[in-house]
Order: sequence, then structure tokens, then C-alpha cells
Amino acid sequence: MQVSSLRDAPWWFGLGFSLCLLVGALLRFSYNEVTVNATAIQADAASYVRYADNLRQHGVFSKDRGPNPQPDAYWAPGYPMFLAGLATVADATDLERYRLVLAVQVILGVLSIYFTGLIALKMMDPGWALLPPALLALSPHVVAVGQNLLTETLFGFLLLASLYQLILWLQNPRPLGALVAGLLLALAWAVNPVSLFLAPGLVLIAGWSLRREQSIPTRALVASLALLVLPVALAFGAWSLRSEAAVAPERLSSSDRLLKNLVIGMHSDYYAIWRAEKRDPANPADRDYRDIDGDFGRFVDTWRAKVVADPWGMLSWYVLEKPRLLWGWDVQVGYRDIYIYPVRYSLYHVSETADFTYRLMRTMHAPLLWCGLLGLLLAMLVRPATIPFAVGFLVLYISLVYLCTQSDPRYSFPLRGPLYLLAAFLAFSLMHYLRAPRRH
Repeated sequence: MQVSSLRDAPWWFGLGFSLCLLVGALLRFSYNEVTVNATAIQADAASYVRYADNLRQHGVFSKDRGPNPQPDAYWAPGYPMFLAGLATVADATDLERYRLVLAVQVILGVLSIYFTGLIALKMMDPGWALLPPALLALSPHVVAVGQNLLTETLFGFLLLASLYQLILWLQNPRPLGALVAGLLLALAWAVNPVSLFLAPGLVLIAGWSLRREQSIPTRALVASLALLVLPVALAFGAWSLRSEAAVAPERLSSSDRLLKNLVIGMHSDYYAIWRAEKRDPANPADRDYRDIDGDFGRFVDTWRAKVVADPWGMLSWYVLEKPRLLWGWDVQVGYRDIYIYPVRYSLYHVSETADFTYRLMRTMHAPLLWCGLLGLLLAMLVRPATIPFAVGFLVLYISLVYLCTQSDPRYSFPLRGPLYLLAAFLAFSLMHYLRAPRRH
């Protein structure tokens, strides 16, 4: 029997849910305490820290080194601002900056488990609703990435928080609820711009749902839907105006980053070559990027030429291989396995209990992916109820963005909670169907 809120859930669900949160917190805290990185801050993480330092010291969004950094718009502002804010708090309270960031990311990880459980409770019976938060609590990818100064933990939290707030608004469609959901989606965009069109898609789903139920007058519905998408539009517009006014034309922009990812995304051999030699100047993706020279028209011509030369190979790459890479186990641009950056040893190497959870999740990884895919099809095509449909849309939309660009398992880490929701939704729906009385 489904319940409408945590308050109405049976006592044993509250106990099991609390255990999920406790285990998730202990795993994340223990991982941060025990794991020793070869280099804690490098590559993308070092760039985020440089952006944050320049914001605090010079009031400039730039990844330049030196005393006179020049503005750029290569990366999104959200995570550097997050780091800059925490650095300010650390300095004011005599806390160590890195440890404060890790502590906050542990909290965000636990809150992600919390929102996953609350969403699950609105999609399925309490017994099945314990499965998604339990899986997210144990996910070694999600645990490990929380020790890196990268966007994945914050972005995953914001996706789940905005989705849950949207669900609350659908059940009680008042303007304030729509505005809060919109603000969370705007923050998600600021952390990772791939979510730019998530808000308009969710607006269409919400509008369809509320019109079908006729639970709100048309004028009030339009006003609320506008509040849902307005924060994202304002954040995007403000950042675009800032970039146009403050960033010199020769400086790198978000368009350059998108183009580079599109170029990498059309090369099936990129990861193998990168792993053999990270700075190989003969890497075909890097060579194409230099030849394209920032021109999207040249990119389209290059991509079209590759399709004409090998249509079946390109079709297989985009339709079969890239989804397998995006949702695979081993990080490609990184240290492999679950690790983005090299570790001397981790919690999973020294704790038998943690290693058991690692082996359990690795064994379940492929079955969970298939169940998640079937759950997505069920949610969006076979049995389109509003909440499962919205979860499925979130996973599908963000996956498609990465399938068009660079498909590394790291980019699916923020989607693990929604994936587990869809997998459990499939199991719940099948059991519900099998137990339903049949007419003879």
C-alpha cells in the first residue's frame, strides 16, 4: 500500500530508511578519513579551486594563474562559487578548507539518499521504496566521488532536491512551490549547464499532469509554470550577458568547451589513445579539434564526413557503445575502476565490510542497469504516471546530452539515484501486476 508522505509510512520503513541514511553517512565519512589520494587536487579539481581563489582574491571568474587574471566563461560558475563560499567560512572559523568541503559533500550525499527515499515513497509501496536509498547509500562510485572537488556530488543533490520539490508542487500547486523548484533547477544549471533544458521539459510534464487532473485554473497554472522556468531563464540570461560584456572574444567560452566535448564524442578511439598517452598530439580527436578551430560549421562537416565514411560504425558507436561507456563501471578519463584520481589505497582496500559492499554493487551493476532501462521504458511509454515519467525524463534527457558529447561513467554518477528509482519502480510494477486479481 502506497503512502503520501514519510509521516504516513509504517514504523519499519522509518527504521529501514534511517539505517540507509546512517550507513550512507558512515561509508562516506569513513571513505574520506581512510582513503589516501596520490594527489588530492589536480586536473579539473585544480581548475575549480583556481576559479574559487580568483573569485575570492580578485573578484574575477577566471582560471588564470598570476596576479592579474582575466575573465573567462569556459566553465559554469556554480561549483567554483560553492568552493569560494566554503573557503570563506573556513577562514572565518579556522577550519581546514579541504576538510570542510569534504564534510559538506558528505552531508549532500546523505541528503541525496534522503530525497531518493522520499521520491521512492511517492512512486511505490514502502517495502520497495527502501531499495533505491539503500542502493545509493552503498554505491561505491557515489561514495568515492564525494572525496573529489568535482561537481558530481553537488549536481546529484540538486537534481534530486529539485525533482522532489517539483513533486511536492504537483501535489499542492502553489506559486511558492513552483518558485522553489525553479530556483533549485537554476542552481543545478549553474553547477552543470547540461541541465539547461531540464526545466522546460519538466514544465511540459507538469503542465500536462495538472491540466489532465484539472486541479488548478488555467491562469494560475500558466503563472506557476512561468515561476518554475523563470529562475533558470534569468540565471542563463544573466550569465550570458556577463560573458558577453566582460569576456574578451579571444578568451575561452562555454561554446569552446561544448565544441571540444562534441569532437571528443565522435571519436570511438579517444579513450584508448588518451589512456596510453594523455598528451599525444596525434590523438585524432585533438587533431580534429585544432582543425575545426572553434567553428561549429566545420564540426558538422567533419562529423558528416565520418558518418558517410563509416555509417554503421558511427551508428554502433552512438547507439550501442556510448551508452555502455556512459553507464559502465570503469572510469575512462581517470584512474579506472571507481576512481577519477589516483589513490594509494582506499577504504575498499582495507575494510572487509566496505569491500563486501563494493563487490555486491559491482555484481548488481549490470542487472540494475537493465532494470533501470526497462523501468524507464515502463515509466515513459507503457504506464505513464507523472512522477515516474518525470524521473525517466530526467535520466533520459541528461543521458542523451552526454551521448552526443563525451560519454564517461563519471557523468552518470549524479544520475545513480534516479536510475535506482527506475529499477525499483520496474520491480514494484511487476510484482503489483503479478499480484493483481485476474478476471476469468
